[in-house]
Amino acid sequence: MIKSRNLKFNWMCNSRVDKVDEEMLVAMRKAGCRGIAYGIESGVQSILDSVKKGVSVKQIEKAFSLTLKAKIPSLGHVILGLPGETRETIKQTLNFLKKLNCDYAQFYCAIPFPGTDFYSLAKENGWLVTDDWSKFELNQAIIRTPFLSEEELRLYRKRAYASFYLRPGYIFKKMGRLIPMCFSGKAGRKIFSFLKDWIV
Repeated sequence: MIKSRNLKFNWMCNSRVDKVDEEMLVAMRKAGCRGIAYGIESGVQSILDSVKKGVSVKQIEKAFSLTLKAKIPSLGHVILGLPGETRETIKQTLNFLKKLNCDYAQFYCAIPFPGTDFYSLAKENGWLVTDDWSKFELNQAIIRTPFLSEEELRLYRKRAYASFYLRPGYIFKKMGRLIPMCFSGKAGRKIFSFLKDWIV
């Protein structure tokens, strides 16, 4: 419809890795899509299975490969601390994420929201470290498992951001795109606003 009406605007969206194919992604790019965010959650198949994600590691790899081929920037959402998570699986997920060659990544702490199987599991095993509902949000660590403490989850989340965004190759790649935009007036102001609010 966007194409048939000759509408000109850019847009972004969220998707699942098992709901896109090459034909769709090419059509989306032509219709103005300039970014897709996928819920990766983990790069370890056993963890994906434990939360009934319903996708495979191979499907994740294929979706990001096709998105890159279609020249659409991608963002991967990762959740640290899901059932079965260990220090080693976090490292595996970070290595997997880097191999996907996605443009951006966001890292969250696993939150056992009431009504979910995860909540029941956390309650039964005494994993919850607080019952303060204001802390039940994805930027805070509120569980302590036999494998990871809440302090470790906080630390690994910080390290994940540093590990992904502070790679020399990643920085040089992004700077090559950002520097010309910084001198283009409005775009430059948006970039500096983003850096100030989200990075600094």
